[in-house]
Amino acid sequence: ADANLVIVVGPRTPFNEAEVQALSTYIDGGGDMIIMVDPGVDSGLAPLLAKWGIEAGRQYVAEGDQRLTARSPFLPVVADLAAHAITDKLRPMGLFYLFAVPTYLNVPQQPPAGWRITPLAKTSAQSWAESDDSAIRNPGNAKFDEGTEQKGPFNVAVVVEQSSGPTVPGAPPAADDSAGKSR
Repeated sequence: ADANLVIVVGPRTPFNEAEVQALSTYIDGGGDMIIMVDPGVDSGLAPLLAKWGIEAGRQYVAEGDQRLTARSPFLPVVADLAAHAITDKLRPMGLFYLFAVPTYLNVPQQPPAGWRITPLAKTSAQSWAESDDSAIRNPGNAKFDEGTEQKGPFNVAVVVEQSSGPTVPGAPPAADDSAGKSR
């Protein structure tokens, strides 16, 4: 591989099939990648995420607990990160983590063989997937619409790692598999 890490941040135009295949080949070859996508924007990365059974939401995550926002329901704050090698040094600090206008990530109950998926950050049970795009421009009017919008909590950050076999999402890594490769 020509890179130690590939970071994809908020693509505005979709990756084409050849580009998605190149990213997939890079990952299959042991490469590491960070992917951050915006709500409602077609990144073209759905086939790559589907490889692990992950689906990125198309809607904005809104936080209904005002104590867990940064002045807007579309700026949720996560106070508790899941236990993982990535978060182990951050968790004892007692910090809050701001997610600027995120979407959510649906993860499979059972990851594909050879992969482990760990949700790292989740919103509260009072969060929801906002279906009204105009609410982002006027956050004071954002409200959960029972029956039409999905209720949280939502995964806003997950890690995908190679493993010796599928494990339950959120489970700590097996002691003999601590050298798994993050994605």
